[in-house]
Amino acid sequence: MHHTEPSSLGSALPPTAPERTDELLRRSAELIFQQVHLAVACAEEALVLSRAAGDLPRTALSALRLGNAASVSGDEARAATLVEEALALYRQLGDPSGEAGALLSLSTITRNLGQLLPGLQCALQGLAAARSQGLRSLECGCLSNIGLVYTDLGDYQKALEAFLDALPIARAAGASENEALCLTNLGDVCSRAGQPERALEHYQAALDINRAMADTHRQIDTLCGMGLAHLQLGQPVPALRLFQEALEMAAAADDHKCDARLLTGLGDAHVVQGQPEQARAAYEQAQHLAAQARAPQEEVAALRQLGALALAQQDSDSALEHLNRALTLAAACQAPREQQEIYALLSAAERLRGHFEAALAHYQQHHQLERDLNSRQALHRTQALMLEVDIAQARQAAEVQRQINARLTEVNEQLATANEQKAQLLARLQEQAQHLVRLSQEDALTGLANRRHFNEQFETEVQRAARYLRPLSVVLLDIDHFKAVNDTYSHQVGDLVLRELAGLLQAGCRQTDLVARFGGEEFVLLLPETPYADALVVCERLRRCVEQHAWAAVQSGLQVTISLGVAAGSGLNTSQLLALADSQLYQAKRSGRNRVCGELAGPPPPGSGENVREAS
Repeated sequence: MHHTEPSSLGSALPPTAPERTDELLRRSAELIFQQVHLAVACAEEALVLSRAAGDLPRTALSALRLGNAASVSGDEARAATLVEEALALYRQLGDPSGEAGALLSLSTITRNLGQLLPGLQCALQGLAAARSQGLRSLECGCLSNIGLVYTDLGDYQKALEAFLDALPIARAAGASENEALCLTNLGDVCSRAGQPERALEHYQAALDINRAMADTHRQIDTLCGMGLAHLQLGQPVPALRLFQEALEMAAAADDHKCDARLLTGLGDAHVVQGQPEQARAAYEQAQHLAAQARAPQEEVAALRQLGALALAQQDSDSALEHLNRALTLAAACQAPREQQEIYALLSAAERLRGHFEAALAHYQQHHQLERDLNSRQALHRTQALMLEVDIAQARQAAEVQRQINARLTEVNEQLATANEQKAQLLARLQEQAQHLVRLSQEDALTGLANRRHFNEQFETEVQRAARYLRPLSVVLLDIDHFKAVNDTYSHQVGDLVLRELAGLLQAGCRQTDLVARFGGEEFVLLLPETPYADALVVCERLRRCVEQHAWAAVQSGLQVTISLGVAAGSGLNTSQLLALADSQLYQAKRSGRNRVCGELAGPPPPGSGENVREAS
């Protein structure tokens, strides 16, 4: 039996929180382009662990990795919040390398959100930070993002300069992945600048590198770019072959957004080849997958092409239906360039129907958007130039300040001893603070989690189980006739029994389970990724373990048993689950003690019938 949660991937995770967090972060980075949802889950668990431990460097890295994974999954708003948190932490920690990496990620995310100037600003700041630290890989990434922003602004000359600056850095560092990315970006900008032949040269060089690295994700991107370049050249046959190859590679990735983009390109190739029915089928499938993936821009593209195809076939009714749907989506996702193109097609469709007033109105909207976009693009180019000047001046000012600081070094050395003492004091205070955090979360007698910490984790796990439709079980248990133990052998022996039982429970559960003392002789188990049937098995094993334990080693004549109440089920909140477990504990007591009783409330979540719990 195997877990399906992040900690089940591959070999068992290390037992200590820092090592466990590091392994989760490593796996998140590995999975980000293959299984992005698992990458998100790994980074989420790493962030929870690092925050709970008060580990700021790992918290910063976890937030950064989770932000990157969220961005790849399409949740750019969440990604921006997480990466901004990481950036603030790196600045708080005084980590310029981490700051440069966070700025690089934030530039990508803000650009994806359509915020081109903030994206450029982050990339320029990241470039300065990377250069100051000699971080060549990050320098290359920031230059690439600068080029991408200028590509979006239509300033292809500046975009080419940025990509060409990045390319030798990647080659000198032997960073094949960055070299391939630079070449792909060069292909994209050449294609957009109307130079498909040059674009194909760059794409082919990138594809050769990506194939040598067996990088499926980037091979798909490059194949898509090559297909579009061949369409620009009026060459549908190689375009069809390239799109089909990319679709075959993408099939295993389960990325509907990517599939939709490729299918739209495939449909375009069929149109150029004079195969309208095949084109329509590809566009319809693209629209369906884009809707499933909640990828509005890809859905807009598919609907727009369906409308254009219907228009070419003189089917104005179908054209208007598809184009109006595309226009609504484009407006909702704030895509003015797509709206402009759709208005032109709507004008042609209304003209075909003989509705000349409507055709004129749509054409006027098209023309107005074109003027607005051109004006905005010109303004953004001017603002981008001013931004570059401002950042250059800021770098010069920083260099002057650095020289001033160098002159003050001799004076500052006199304060070294005092600063060292302060650092030692701070370290002691941090140690005390961490100790207080542990005290606030641990039961003093048993060393288990206390009720407060359990309640916090319980709420988190219930929300996680509801969000991802995963099984979750909770168990309440207590010691049978514990008062008699205290009365017969003394409270000191009773305390020994509580500590011994705590150790047995902890040893019988997984690292991902939470064992807590609920109060008195009552304990609680939180079992994530554990269906009801598995929870019963775990509890029966624990019951036998306690019953068969050598209690005489604690006190001659002593015998201890426990009663357990198990609760599981979807749609229940924390209070309802605890109440259900408590009622089952009462049932176990009423039925003679030393037994397990449980109840599954409501329908189990999908997949909860699987054996997802790994035996400890």
